[in-house]
Amino acid sequence: MGKGVLHLFGSNVSIKIVAILFSFYIAKYYGAHFLGIYTLFFSIYGIGQFTCKLGLFYAMEKRISEIRKDEGQIITVTILINAGLLIISLLTTFIFRSFLNSYIGVENAAYYLMLCIVIANFGNLLSILIKAQKNIVAYSRIMFIKEVVPRVFSMIVLIWIGDIRVLFTAIIVGETVASIYSLIALKKVKLERPSKHAFGQLYSLTKYNAVMEVRTLTFSWIDVWMIGFFLTKELVGIYQLAWQIASGILIVNKTLATAYFPYFSEWAANNKLGQLKNYLNKKVYMYLLFPIPVFFGSLIYSEDIMRLFNSTFAEGKWVLAILAVCAIFRSIQELYSKVLVAMDHARLSFIASTYSGIANIVFNLALVPLVGIEGAAISTSLCAIIDFMICRHYLKKVFNYTMPKIQYLPNIAASFIMLVMLVLLKFGLDISNIFVGLSLGVAFWFMSLLFNRTYRNELLSVATVRKLRQKMNG
Repeated sequence: MGKGVLHLFGSNVSIKIVAILFSFYIAKYYGAHFLGIYTLFFSIYGIGQFTCKLGLFYAMEKRISEIRKDEGQIITVTILINAGLLIISLLTTFIFRSFLNSYIGVENAAYYLMLCIVIANFGNLLSILIKAQKNIVAYSRIMFIKEVVPRVFSMIVLIWIGDIRVLFTAIIVGETVASIYSLIALKKVKLERPSKHAFGQLYSLTKYNAVMEVRTLTFSWIDVWMIGFFLTKELVGIYQLAWQIASGILIVNKTLATAYFPYFSEWAANNKLGQLKNYLNKKVYMYLLFPIPVFFGSLIYSEDIMRLFNSTFAEGKWVLAILAVCAIFRSIQELYSKVLVAMDHARLSFIASTYSGIANIVFNLALVPLVGIEGAAISTSLCAIIDFMICRHYLKKVFNYTMPKIQYLPNIAASFIMLVMLVLLKFGLDISNIFVGLSLGVAFWFMSLLFNRTYRNELLSVATVRKLRQKMNG
């Protein structure tokens, strides 16, 4: 398990580094408008992937991770339903191809979308099967291929061909390579004649997971769609860059939640709720480790960070700071939501997603035309807070769990100390270099954390485990 988590963390870090380099490259040499077109294409591509599964893949993962005897039937039913949904998705894209081409701003963009959706759907099915088999190492490699290959391919080919369609083609290349690797990595699965019982087992989860995926989709893209509709593609690019930087804070959260979900599910299915609660009590602070200090740091350096890409992007300085607030609540909300689903309380997570999703749409419709891209950031942050509060309420109700204050108060204190030092460094000592200022700030934050026994022991235990492994490997 530890090896899988480390692989997934390394993969997520690498993905985020490459994503930032990719955005820097596009922003520097092709501008916010170019990045905005790509973002709109990618958002609609996300809709296409969603309509092919409608929560189906997550339901399959949950049932298979429970180590069930009817696994073969569940996989067969999933494939049959998925095939039907894929056909509907492709037909819908074809029918609305003229509108999509106009909205994205690229001729024949709809046909690129259709090809991307077909290949990605096949790869997504395989990767979820691999994840359900708890092969986290292979799953982390698949995610790495899907995210890194298209960006590296794009940066190389754009040197000679400066066409936006290069980015669309790169997605096809990345999904194809990931699918081939998935076929090689997937352990043998047994397909069995589908049964009404297997369909019922999937449906009981899918009906809730589908709405939760809608919520995830709207949470991730409704702001982009509204900016694209009411404002300009250039502002889409600026907003998306700020979002990408802010979401990078969640690397640790994403790694832990992804790697441990099959185990949450197994513990809950075997009534090992004590083990689940013990995990939360001891490890939940890791989900907030980076979001809290990054928010404090963004209050001072958000404009400097955005200017690194292009002076045009400085317009998104407040967007970055606001989305950093969003990341704090989102980091814990996603964990709580996964725990509720693992405990077969998907309905409760569904309720939270429904309320927050509706709120996000309403807030964006009201604030984007009125305030601009800052309005989109405020809407997204409010949505994350609402979702967090509702999930927290339900988790306390069904599981009697409340996060201990000791989990986050030391981090807040250390982050505040860092904020004071950043203010002194930038405005008192007039250190204008962002890299020097942030490096010193992070050093103060880290040293302040070491005064707390919980964080100090955890850091020491990680260092001890790493040394032991090095000795064993040596």
